[in-house]
Amino acid sequence: MTNPPGGDSAAARCAAIFEVCGELAAGVWNRSARMAWVRQPPRNDYYAGARWPSPSELYTLLVPFDTALRRDAEGCRKLMKSLKNH
Repeated sequence: MTNPPGGDSAAARCAAIFEVCGELAAGVWNRSARMAWVRQPPRNDYYAGARWPSPSELYTLLVPFDTALRRDAEGCRKLMKSLKNH
């Protein structure tokens, strides 16, 4: 990573990410999301995944993972409900 936070800024930068991404399902913090982050195509002559993420960049990347997890969880709830009613 080319711009990791150091010293006092690390806690503040992590807190900002937590604030912005805190509503996302815990399951979004997984290997697939990490691979998606580091494998992003270059932007403005640098690989986005090689840099410490801004909260908005990270949120944008994680939202599709959150959407999929919530959709799958709802599908499981519906399936369990239908099985329970039989």
